[in-house]
Amino acid sequence: MMEQVKSENAWEDVQRALKETGLDPSTSAEECLCHLWHLYQRSEGKLSSINHDLHLLRQQQAEEMKDVERYVDHVRMLTAERDIPTSDFEKENEQLRTELQQLRLHYDAQLKEVEEMLDQEGLEEITHSSPNEQIAYLLVERATLLEKLEQAEEKLGLHFGSFREAQLKDELQLIHHTLEEQLQQQRPSLYETKETLIQNPWKKLFGLYKDSTTTETSMYDEEFVKEKKLREFVERDLEEASQRLQMAHAEIRRLTDELDMKKQVHDTFESQELQKAKERNNRLDKEILALRNRVRSLDSERKEYMELIEKLNLSINQCQKEKQEVLTHQTGKLVAQSASLVLQNAQTESSAKDVVPPVTQEQPWPSDEAIHRQCQAQIVERDCKNNELLHKIQKIQREFDELVERNEELESILGETQNQRKEEKENFECDIDGLERKILHLEDQLSQLRTSAEKPSTKNQEVATERKQTSDFQQMFMSKEDSVEILESTLAAEREWRQQLELDLEAAQKALRNEKETTHLSEESNSLKHLNKDQNISHEFKNGISAPSRSPFKDLAAGRGALGEIVEGLEKEKVELTLAISESKHKFDSLQRQLYEGMVEKEKLFNENVQLCHDLNNMRHELQSKKEETAQLRQQLAEAQSQILKSPNSEVAVDCGGKVYQPGDSLLQQQQEEMRQLRQDFHRAQNLCIAAEKEMRHERDKNLSLQKNNNILQQENTKGKGELKHIQQKLADSSKLCASLEADLEQSQQKVKELQVDLLKQQQTSKTQATLQEKLSLAASKGSDAEKRILELEQLLKESQHQLCLTEARILRENRFEAEAREHQENENKLKRQLKEEQLNRKLSDQTVEELQQQIKSLRDRVTSLAQKNTELQFKVQQQESKLRIIDDNHKTTFSEHLDCQSNNQKLVEQLSLVQQEKEKLHIEYERGQKHLDEYIRKYNEKQLRYKAKLCRAKELHVQEIEQCNLHIKQLVGELALIRSQAEKEQVWVRKATTENEILLQEKRDLLVQINECEEMEKSSRWDIASLESRLYHMEEENRQLQDSVFRLTSQVGAFERMIKNMQTLNLEEMKNVLPSECLLLAGNSLSLPNVSCPAAGRPDCSGSLKAIHDAKYEETVNGLKASLSLSPSQPSEMGYLNVTTPRTTAEP
Repeated sequence: MMEQVKSENAWEDVQRALKETGLDPSTSAEECLCHLWHLYQRSEGKLSSINHDLHLLRQQQAEEMKDVERYVDHVRMLTAERDIPTSDFEKENEQLRTELQQLRLHYDAQLKEVEEMLDQEGLEEITHSSPNEQIAYLLVERATLLEKLEQAEEKLGLHFGSFREAQLKDELQLIHHTLEEQLQQQRPSLYETKETLIQNPWKKLFGLYKDSTTTETSMYDEEFVKEKKLREFVERDLEEASQRLQMAHAEIRRLTDELDMKKQVHDTFESQELQKAKERNNRLDKEILALRNRVRSLDSERKEYMELIEKLNLSINQCQKEKQEVLTHQTGKLVAQSASLVLQNAQTESSAKDVVPPVTQEQPWPSDEAIHRQCQAQIVERDCKNNELLHKIQKIQREFDELVERNEELESILGETQNQRKEEKENFECDIDGLERKILHLEDQLSQLRTSAEKPSTKNQEVATERKQTSDFQQMFMSKEDSVEILESTLAAEREWRQQLELDLEAAQKALRNEKETTHLSEESNSLKHLNKDQNISHEFKNGISAPSRSPFKDLAAGRGALGEIVEGLEKEKVELTLAISESKHKFDSLQRQLYEGMVEKEKLFNENVQLCHDLNNMRHELQSKKEETAQLRQQLAEAQSQILKSPNSEVAVDCGGKVYQPGDSLLQQQQEEMRQLRQDFHRAQNLCIAAEKEMRHERDKNLSLQKNNNILQQENTKGKGELKHIQQKLADSSKLCASLEADLEQSQQKVKELQVDLLKQQQTSKTQATLQEKLSLAASKGSDAEKRILELEQLLKESQHQLCLTEARILRENRFEAEAREHQENENKLKRQLKEEQLNRKLSDQTVEELQQQIKSLRDRVTSLAQKNTELQFKVQQQESKLRIIDDNHKTTFSEHLDCQSNNQKLVEQLSLVQQEKEKLHIEYERGQKHLDEYIRKYNEKQLRYKAKLCRAKELHVQEIEQCNLHIKQLVGELALIRSQAEKEQVWVRKATTENEILLQEKRDLLVQINECEEMEKSSRWDIASLESRLYHMEEENRQLQDSVFRLTSQVGAFERMIKNMQTLNLEEMKNVLPSECLLLAGNSLSLPNVSCPAAGRPDCSGSLKAIHDAKYEETVNGLKASLSLSPSQPSEMGYLNVTTPRTTAEP
């Protein structure tokens, strides 16, 4: 009963979930399964798309890693190139150190020899002093000895005749004795140092001293004669020594100059190399900074990923705990359902007396099993993919760690190289100091040679030894130069050899890497095969699981549905982002088009501006021409006015026939027409100017609007770029979310594995259920036990009710958790739904309690049927045992496959041994290659020697070319002199041109002044024209008034005609009485009519009267013009304009 209740609750949970998805509760099980299958396919499609996106992201990441590796290789190459000169400098420094050590040893040996000689001669005070002080001391002693000898010679020369021979002999004997004593003291030391004096430059001093002592010991008589010869010989020797010293000075100067040149070249070379090294260091620092930034960004991303993973792990652990609790309750429900089904089957069998199992309940299970198998297969595939992804992520992390280590190594190498450079600089400075000391020592030796040359020497062997020493010194110097050149050539050869070795090593490293990658790939393929086999076994094992294992997979389906919703949300965001990107691209394209159109319009407007400027210039020319025409017309008007003034006043004679003479009428009409045309032309010109100005303003406004549009478009372009960057950031965030979803999938797969473990536990529980069923069979034989069991079942019902309450509370918790994860805003609605569901659940629980009570009553009747069911249960147990045997067989197959894997591993070990042997062979070949390289280096050195000979020849050719260049330079100097003379002529011509330009500028200024005056005249003429126009306007108004008066007169003429008709009817006497009165009345109404004479008999001529009236008005207008023109010329035009405009105001009202 408990199991039946639990199964019903589980089915209700499924129905609720289907209601939430949109299905009706009345749908069949097949439709529900189809709906679930569609949901599953959708989730699979979403997962496949996500996997595709992840694959693309990984490809991008792999490309970025390749770029990073290339960058690191580039950095390594730079460090290798930087290490080459440092190694060369180290070798040169070592060679210089060895030479310095040799020189120091030689110098120390010489000092020891000198100290021993001084100790033997009793000069212990000078032994510890410097060589300069020792030389100074010996020079002072030599000077004192020479003074003594000179004093003795003077004494001998002055007192030779006065003193006695005895005294001289005594003095000479005393000198002789003293010298002999000195010689006896010095003889042992001289014999000991004879061999050292041959190789020592100090030999000259002591050898000369010895010669002087031996000459002084000879007989006085012989000495006196020989001293003169010796003096002559010494003088010759001194001259030769002075010449030799001059030659030695010249050689020393030459050597010092060469040393200075070498130092300068070396300093420049060092400075260039230091600059290059600094540049390289700067580049490397920049690259290292870029790598550090990249590493930091990668670290930050990795930390973010780790935090997300931790958060997801916590959420997944909570979900697992809750799902485990739900699973435990659902397993209890399934057990209750199975018991209730067994009881129902027993009832049906007892009622129908048939033992046929119910087919309707077992029909939908095969489709569920197929779906379950498909789900398991797909889960296995996803497990494989996730494992591959984990391996790849681990590889990426390893590569990242290697990059970090490489960067640290590069930094350490940079620090070491900087320290080495500092040490090399210090050593180089020490070497320079040592060479300077050596040069000073050589100079001291030369000074000693000078002093020794001043002493008299009788032996030509010593002179020969000096010459030999100088030649040996020169040969040593030349040999050192040759050795330096040879060392430079060897250094260059060693550099090239090192480069080749580095290239070979890089190639070997690449080959080893490829081998490692192949071995790694083979290992990965083997591991994947083993994993596939294990998964296939697990798949077969899962297929053998019974029907109670379906409920956790439903929970998994629900979890997958949640994941599918998350994936759908991500896909929607992705679609929105793609749409936003496409919209931004369209905007960008439209903005570009608008920019292009704006540029085209701008070009068109620019062309139109050019055309308008051209038209304006033409209009200006036309205006100038029209101004000239107006000036001519003004002159014509002035002439016409003068003619009018000169012409006499024409009087109008009205005859009875009505004939009238009108002088000057045609001229006025022509002038009026011309004035009208001029006004029209002037108004047209003004209108054109105004239209041109309006067009210019319009075009300026257009240009401003285009500039604004361009600025707006640029701003929109920048905004579009910002939106693109924002969208790219969103895509990166979406990729991160995809990675988090992958982690969630992995965790869900782990959950699946845990559920499989739970299924195994459930199988064990099913076994326990079999044992319980056996106990129930025993209960059939014992009624008392059945009654006790009934009591136990009642207790179980109470516990099930308690568990139902707990399950309801847990379901509420799960619903709340899902509602909070999906949308926080819909919490209130979901809570209301949950309340309704609780009420329904309570009603259902009450119903289930009632049903359980009924089932308890029916259990007593069904005890008899339990015995028959026990047999069926035993049959099912046998089937399960057969399944267990199949599982054991599968386990044996897995064990055999494991043995096969071990054999494959042994084969791989053998392959590794073969690879190691090949590696040793490669090492042997590498040694052979080194030998070949040594031979190649020797040949290269020989080639360099030949190249030096060629360089000498090239130097000679270069000297010849320099001579030719000097000749060419002389020719160029002559050409420069000619060019200078031409330049002077051009300067004179330029001065003339400047003077002429100044004259032209003065003329231009005068013309500008004249133009300004003309413009002022034009302004004044404009004012005159305005006054004339006002006057013309006044004349037109007067003409209008005259026309009005003519109209009135025509009306009066009509009245006259009527009166004439009346008068014909009347008598002549009545006419005489009537006419005067009516004429008077008409004269009062009319405007100052002239005297009209009508014949007494017959009809008067009306046209004559009209002409008379018109002539009278014309005379009045002519008189007005004369009065206006007869005004004084000093009156300003403005006053005339004002006087003329006043009648306009009177005429307008």
